[in-house]
Amino acid sequence: MVVSFRSVANGREPPSVLDVVRSLFVYINTEARPLSESRRILLDDESVNAIAVQELLERAHDNDLRPRRERREECLPLLFFDWRGQELGGKPVPMAAAVKSVGEIRSWFEDYLLGEDFSEYQEEVLRIETDERLKSAFGRQRLDYRTTRLVRKRVATEVLPAVSYLLENFEPYREYIGGLRELEARYDGGSALQCHAFDRLRFGSQLDGEVPEQQLEEIERSLLLEIERLRREALKPTFPIDNDIGMRGVMQSFGELVYRWTGVDWLEYAEWFTGSLNEIHRRGWFEAGYGGKAHGVLRHVIVNENENVINYRLQDASGALGAYVSLFVGTCFEPPPHWCADWPEVRGELRERLKRTMRRGHRREVRRELREEFPEGGRPLTEAVNREADDRVVAQMESVEGALGRVALIGLTA
Repeated sequence: MVVSFRSVANGREPPSVLDVVRSLFVYINTEARPLSESRRILLDDESVNAIAVQELLERAHDNDLRPRRERREECLPLLFFDWRGQELGGKPVPMAAAVKSVGEIRSWFEDYLLGEDFSEYQEEVLRIETDERLKSAFGRQRLDYRTTRLVRKRVATEVLPAVSYLLENFEPYREYIGGLRELEARYDGGSALQCHAFDRLRFGSQLDGEVPEQQLEEIERSLLLEIERLRREALKPTFPIDNDIGMRGVMQSFGELVYRWTGVDWLEYAEWFTGSLNEIHRRGWFEAGYGGKAHGVLRHVIVNENENVINYRLQDASGALGAYVSLFVGTCFEPPPHWCADWPEVRGELRERLKRTMRRGHRREVRRELREEFPEGGRPLTEAVNREADDRVVAQMESVEGALGRVALIGLTA
């Protein structure tokens, strides 16, 4: 790092270069703080998954910087992401309009889409063997500035168009993005302070010179209220879509099913997947909240008998909501012929995963119910619990099959 200094002492004797360097050295070493997770991800150019996150945000940032007439209105806005990683007292302070954090999106890439950095799985997904320099870098498990550029290009051209398509066209997000764009147009076309308020929220930018801060804060409060209204209308009504668990299920399904294809065209696949996803969303099969259409079907998959959210961790999705989404997506619009596995075979595997997850939940619930009937516990209690839990799983899976039967009719009439 090279630092240059220019004297602005205004007639006074300026400090020497050594004085400045000493002051800078002391400041850095006394005020230095660990990077937040978001900032670390956005600065990391040696992690493939971090690079994927950076490129996704760069697409949004580049689009938002364009003049309005050149901007893609359907593109994910920068406001969609909590990219600043601000903290207060060591705790994250999410941006008002943000739907997903940088850390969450990196987890999508690592756990569901690209695999761990430099793993054989990631190497296969990105077809690293087609480039000798990348193959060598993966062997060393280290990227230099040349191979970082190659990874950026590969991720940006092959994977991100599909991921962006899903996020931009999934109906709840599409509605929210459309609302943000309308708000943007209104504030951009308003007064200088309105334009600045929107830009400060989006970019963190500041106007030069004096700013009437009180007026600006009033405009910002009004803007934040409108954004919260948009969130309520587009995302809040449908649990679990506005929670991390919802999109973890969707992204796990998206990442798993794409590898069932041969000669993968990620964008073609994303169009098929998103079309099915939107149909099952319209028909209410994501409505897992109390009284929702899918409430009973998703019992012990993502909610327990007390309506508490369960199986929300990243690794839980493959046997819980991810398996559920895959079943419904694949049933709605049957996968095209170029699959490397029979859909009935895949369907059977997904059903078994769901059944195992349901059975764990039912066993916990039934054990509490039968404890008084079998006060001594032991084998009699365990056998009774297993019988009752198995019966409830059979009944619940019959409900799932009935729902899948109704979803299959959508594909037949499409």
